Amino acid sequence: DGVQAFDEVAATLDLIERLEPAVVIPGHGAPFVDVATALSVARKRLDGFVTAPDKHRQYAAKVLLKFKLLEAQSMEREALVAWALGSGYLRSLVATAGWGATDAEQAVHAVVQSLLNSGAATAYGTQIHNA
Repeated sequence: DGVQAFDEVAATLDLIERLEPAVVIPGHGAPFVDVATALSVARKRLDGFVTAPDKHRQYAAKVLLKFKLLEAQSMEREALVAWALGSGYLRSLVATAGWGATDAEQAVHAVVQSLLNSGAATAYGTQIHNA
């Protein structure tokens, strides 16, 4: 949260580059060997977040909801929204992330819809499922 964290991420990418690993085994996703390309993509994404903080807030809100779905695997839409509204940090993210919503509940619904649009979640009736 904030510029200092962006600087810390940049420092981590610099450290990985200095270590010159032959293979990277990330915390999630498949191991990879094209480290230079991965670092370039990561730096471009980081630069985008630094120059557009609302984009980063939107991404962070989506990630938090996705992690909740990873934990629960499936939730009623209203229960997921209620959980998000009960999370002070998530509530502050959606309030400041420029979702074009008039209130926090609308903003959380926009985050859920973004997950659905991206394929990170699916909906069956009123149930939201991890994808």
